[in-house]
Amino acid sequence: MKYSLGTASCIQPVDSNNSVIFNNDRDILAVAPAEKNKLSSLLIEKNIETLAFSHLFPDGKGSCDEERITKLNGKEYCKARLFSADLCFASDASYIFYLQYLGNLKQAFSGSNIALRKMLPLTASQSNDENQLKFLFKNDIIYRYLQSVHGSPQFWYERLKDLFSGAFCLGNVKDWFARVEMQLRGSSHVHVPLWVDKAPKYKGKNMDEKTISEIIEFCDKYITTRFPSREEDAELHDIIKDVQTHSRNHSKSRLKFHKTICRFGFPSAISRRTLISLPYLVENEAKVERVKIAKKTLRDMNIELNELEKEKILNWTNFDSLLAKHG
Repeated sequence: MKYSLGTASCIQPVDSNNSVIFNNDRDILAVAPAEKNKLSSLLIEKNIETLAFSHLFPDGKGSCDEERITKLNGKEYCKARLFSADLCFASDASYIFYLQYLGNLKQAFSGSNIALRKMLPLTASQSNDENQLKFLFKNDIIYRYLQSVHGSPQFWYERLKDLFSGAFCLGNVKDWFARVEMQLRGSSHVHVPLWVDKAPKYKGKNMDEKTISEIIEFCDKYITTRFPSREEDAELHDIIKDVQTHSRNHSKSRLKFHKTICRFGFPSAISRRTLISLPYLVENEAKVERVKIAKKTLRDMNIELNELEKEKILNWTNFDSLLAKHG
């Protein structure tokens, strides 16, 4: 029997006779006396938990897939069993490893499905093609979504990145402050200012040209708005495209009386280098008029960028041509 994604785990025994088999019609395995019958799947078969652990479920009730008034997901069910006042579940090593394996199996299949839906619009016949699936796994396309599956290549790759992350920091951090904020839907985010040793200090409008150039060089070294191609960095490309790219289809954040303009001003005009913007004092009518012209120019650029954004991902050529047009 060949090992597949479901059994490629650090908790599986070496002896294949003791392995849990699931949905694999391609590999032939002689199991007597169950001739001409298909092997049961852990993810599809009902009440398989009560059948496998009859000493824990003597009445055949209370399994994970049983109908309940309050629905429990897989993790909540595992916590309820292992932290229950009844210690028979937590003291059974085989049952604990079964829950661990079942959780890994669900995460593996879920990650594969997400990869196929988000990145690879395959047909049903293509998804059943063994050569096509081998190509996807060989090129690390599906494994990219298996970070949470313990023992998978992507899981250890994430641990490797965590190990080396401290080697590429901004410098020796002297002090820091963190503030965790929760959004209305429950997701958390953190605001963290860092004080780095030997970093240039901003001193307001009284700075000399040398200090200004040092600050610009320091910022440009660590901050960029560049969008890497899939060939350069496939993982970073997907992250920016999914969560850091302005949505072209939103409606709630558009201006009420001008549906083509985003009320947050996106997509914003960008620069090839960092610019230090100092306060602009409006002291006379000429400066007031200059501010009005600047606001109108930015508004016109934003309208054109929104129109271009509907057709393609914006690049430097689009910004340069608009700056030349409105400059």
